[in-house]
Amino acid sequence: MDPRPVSIVSLATAAYSALLAGAHWASIASPDTETNLKGISDVHSLISSTAALYALSKRWPHDVQPKKHSASYLDDSNNPLIVGKSDLGNAITSWETGYLLFDTAVKLLSHWQTVRAEQRVSLQRMPLAVLRREPLILFHHFALLGGLAFLQVYIAKGRERGVWIIVAFILMNASTPVMHWRWRQRQRTGRTTLTADVLLALVFGASRLGLVGWVLKQYADYHGIGAWDAFQRQRGVCRTGTAVLFGMNAVWEAALLKRIAGRIISSWNS
Repeated sequence: MDPRPVSIVSLATAAYSALLAGAHWASIASPDTETNLKGISDVHSLISSTAALYALSKRWPHDVQPKKHSASYLDDSNNPLIVGKSDLGNAITSWETGYLLFDTAVKLLSHWQTVRAEQRVSLQRMPLAVLRREPLILFHHFALLGGLAFLQVYIAKGRERGVWIIVAFILMNASTPVMHWRWRQRQRTGRTTLTADVLLALVFGASRLGLVGWVLKQYADYHGIGAWDAFQRQRGVCRTGTAVLFGMNAVWEAALLKRIAGRIISSWNS
């Protein structure tokens, strides 16, 4: 077993915990903690996105395997996007796992303290009360953390697959600083500007929806077919994952575009 995944996960968790501790928060449930967490998240997004871009620009070697023939599925036995190896790519996924572990733990502890201070809830009902504070974000964190932790086990065994694609999807972090800039604007003024909404829609659309399309095109180009054909011929679990990833981000993008359209129409009518 390769000890590096556990070491990097632990290092990332410790590093971000030290950053939060250095912010001099009085209580983990205080408003300052949320602000500091978003600042750390911005730092992480810049680090992870830069590292991901560098890793993707490099060659991902792999052992040549005999071709497999299937009438239903595409042969990825020598596809570098699936079987390519990269120590840097593996390290990036381990660092991302460590950050998510840190961020999830702090959010849970913060909500726990808030619920305990504001409500009289029995110990048995406390976990559910905590989850109700931020259900979508916590579910998002749990799902990502579970998947990345599972990947670390495979990396430690030298049996990882699809790391190139996972590293590419880490580029979705690039939208985080703009998202948090918009959040800080709302905290200061009580609302966001149309400029902030439009900028977020552009960056979010490019780094989320555009990225899924770009990755699918890279996969399709390897096989010499169209992106839609490649999507249809993916294995069931991969096809479902791609659809869910694109669909969830598309819903959020549509909601933001609806908000922008509403603001523009309101300004015309005023």
